[in-house]
Amino acid sequence: MVASGRDETRDWHLNRGPHSGDKWPPMANQKGKDAFAFVKDYLSAHKGAPFADVRDAAKAKGHKVYPIVYGRAQLLLGHVRAKPATKAKAAAKKAAKAAAAAAPKPAVAGVVRRGPGRPPKAKASPLSGIDGIVQHIKSVERERDQLRATLEKLRGVLTSV
Repeated sequence: MVASGRDETRDWHLNRGPHSGDKWPPMANQKGKDAFAFVKDYLSAHKGAPFADVRDAAKAKGHKVYPIVYGRAQLLLGHVRAKPATKAKAAAKKAAKAAAAAAPKPAVAGVVRRGPGRPPKAKASPLSGIDGIVQHIKSVERERDQLRATLEKLRGVLTSV
């Protein structure tokens, strides 16, 4: 009974080794298995029994029965059918989600999509780098030339009047 100077019955939850006798409490799983077996046997004898009757009979025998146990036992015995539409819907939803994730998203010009709640990245300044500066100067010169041409046309119209 005493292993390495300790009483195994006191600290059963600390020891994970082999066990024997009444030193170890029954696993919670065993209680569930016993309750399921009881419900299955009860439903075999009483096919149309409602949950309340099964629950009361199980309580009298010392078992706690949940509705899911009742439903699983009915399914196992073939009293009810599983709804395949639920599985099909879930599979279709999963496939649609995977297809949406795999499909390339159209990118908005110059905007990179970021996660929800995150601000967009700052746009690059038009003057960043030498190429940007050269483009800016060319666009300013083009605008200047257009304005000069417009002024010359206006001057010509005004002098002819």
